[in-house]
Amino acid sequence: MNQDRETLSPLEQAIRAAGSFVRPTSNLRPRVIEAAKEQCGQQRAIRNATCLLLFVCLLAAVTAPFAMQLADQLEQTQAASSEEVQKQATQYSAQAGIGSNWGLSEAFTRQRESQSRRFLRSFTSAR
Repeated sequence: MNQDRETLSPLEQAIRAAGSFVRPTSNLRPRVIEAAKEQCGQQRAIRNATCLLLFVCLLAAVTAPFAMQLADQLEQTQAASSEEVQKQATQYSAQAGIGSNWGLSEAFTRQRESQSRRFLRSFTSAR
């Protein structure tokens, strides 16, 4: 910069004159490097957290339909409660004139057959 000293403002002249007196400290470079490493590490941590969050969201979006379908199938094949089975056993015993043990056995047999049919229907409709 070959500018005349007369064209420079007094502030610019003072800065130019102080240029030879200002020296960096001996620890300036290590401080700058340390600050750069810290900033880079923070950026890397943010990037890793973002990637992890994106992966979890993508995994949830992909597996949600399968989980819902599985829940529907489990609901369809779920067994009757013990109270329902006991009521059915009592009805079978009264209708057929057999003991309560045989009525309970018949209730379980029919319950399993019903579950099997529902499971096969849900399995073939899922394909």
